[in-house]
Amino acid sequence: EIGRIAGENRGPRTRLTQRELIDLLKLEPPSPPADRLMVQERLFRRRPNASVSSDGTLTVLFETLAPIPGASLYLGAVPPDTRLPLPRYRKQVSQAVSSPDGLKHSLSYPLAPLFQPKLAQRDLAAGRGGIAWRVEILDAARGSSRVFEQVTQVRCSPPPCNDKSRVLQLPSFVLGPVVDLPSPTSLTVSFDTDAATAARVIVVDASGQIRRFDDDEHGTRHEIELKGLEPDRQYIYYALLVDSRGEVSISRGAKIRTAPEGDADVIFAAMSDSRSGHGSSDERYGGTNARVLRALLDRADDAEPRFIIFAGDLIDGLQTSVPSFEFELEMWRRTTDPWAAYIPIFEGMGNHEQVLDAFAPGWVLPKNLGQGTAEELFAKHFVNPKNGPAQANPKAPPFVENTYSFDYGSVHVTSITSNYWYRSHDHHRDHPAGKRGYREGWVPDQVLAWLDADLAAARRRGAKHLFVFTHEPAFPNGGHAKDGMYWNGKEPHVLAQRDRLVSILSKHRVAILFTGDEHNYSRMRVDSEVTKAATVPFVQIVSGGAGAPYYQQETHLPWTSKVARFSSRQHFVQFAVRGERIEVRAIDIDGDTFDRFTLPLESGDRR
Repeated sequence: EIGRIAGENRGPRTRLTQRELIDLLKLEPPSPPADRLMVQERLFRRRPNASVSSDGTLTVLFETLAPIPGASLYLGAVPPDTRLPLPRYRKQVSQAVSSPDGLKHSLSYPLAPLFQPKLAQRDLAAGRGGIAWRVEILDAARGSSRVFEQVTQVRCSPPPCNDKSRVLQLPSFVLGPVVDLPSPTSLTVSFDTDAATAARVIVVDASGQIRRFDDDEHGTRHEIELKGLEPDRQYIYYALLVDSRGEVSISRGAKIRTAPEGDADVIFAAMSDSRSGHGSSDERYGGTNARVLRALLDRADDAEPRFIIFAGDLIDGLQTSVPSFEFELEMWRRTTDPWAAYIPIFEGMGNHEQVLDAFAPGWVLPKNLGQGTAEELFAKHFVNPKNGPAQANPKAPPFVENTYSFDYGSVHVTSITSNYWYRSHDHHRDHPAGKRGYREGWVPDQVLAWLDADLAAARRRGAKHLFVFTHEPAFPNGGHAKDGMYWNGKEPHVLAQRDRLVSILSKHRVAILFTGDEHNYSRMRVDSEVTKAATVPFVQIVSGGAGAPYYQQETHLPWTSKVARFSSRQHFVQFAVRGERIEVRAIDIDGDTFDRFTLPLESGDRR
């Protein structure tokens, strides 16, 4: 069966699913490698595109990688007075026109039935309104459906919009705007557009004073730094687009806040592992479990967190196709955009954020620099601090935006990669990648040296509480004892590298090591009884409950008695830093707190 899946005697470039690739990685590979494998977990070839004709007909064009038995187009609007820009659909059409090969498709609908009084005429006239649409296609091979959603902005001439109006398509936001990189005096707003535009961000403070920040270069990707702001102040921002015709679009307004200066209290949230499960199209939303992730973001938002940390495995990933990998990253961004418009999200890379070269029946190689490494693509799609370690090897991908740190009030947060330039079968001397790449769960020496210096510098600046985030657990408890930073305890060099990390965390009195990877929640106290490297105890939290299929607890591990709490609930973790205390709550998808503790640990909670 494995031979059939791997494509033995069936020619090169055999197409696999992600699950089949993972199964093959468990085998001991032969030498030399056999057929090249293709893993491409998507059905849409690329992002669908909408066009609006002057008579008001909206047409969505899209391509698929395989013929589809059917498709539907849903149309509606985003209500103008809602907190989140979540669409509500009113119309449906299912008469798709397809090319003879069944790979190119279009769906059309006249917009007049959607206009007055069913859409907000004032917003349409001002260039703020748009048509929300959702394409759903049937995936015959898997007996399920795939979806894609977007808002296309339009205006009517003359207003108001009706069946006699000429409808003009405006430049539209396909991703964002979102806010990142909060500091006491600046923030960064970024967004992607469906056509090349110039862009401006308008910022309004509480007194009504207006500031303008421009990106005059025409393009489809904009990152605009908002400088000269006041510490710990709330602002409202709007993003504006101007295309080559002079047509203007305006985003919804969003409230944002700069970071405080000095030693201030802060509330933030953290989660991990939102890669898709099986079920509805929203649970398999282009590589993301959008149903669960959206629900958790909404719960986390209740406490008004200043930022959110996401510690990897955003998507299914593990692709050999760069376009497939980028499509999934875009779908994760599309899922989180409504909250990321006003809450900065700091993303980390997991073992599923990988784009690879794969060979039957199990070799996996990292791509070379410039060929579309996961690290390069991750930095392209997300906005994170760029203060990580410099790259010593010019042939390896950079650490830019996958390893970084930042200060926020009394807190210093460091995010490090533990899935850098991934390769399989690290122990094989005849690996076709030679010495290129690292095994899963490995923190490179260069990252450890940088982490040591980063934490020391944070202490010198007066940081009260240090948090370190990475994807792989140092001490797994449910599903990943076979890899991560443990590998069943059978690889001495793996344990030695893990203990180097632990010794750095102890040296600088890190409060919490936060990880994901295991699709559950666990909390344990890491002390010298767990490993001699832990000269000063810290708490490890494993939190992989943002949508991926769950794992049960493993109870045979040397540190099992140190596990204070374990749960398989879908959840996030909330941190409230108040003076010398850190109050921690694990909150499930229903809003129930199922674990709570305070640092310093109180008596009776010393495990």
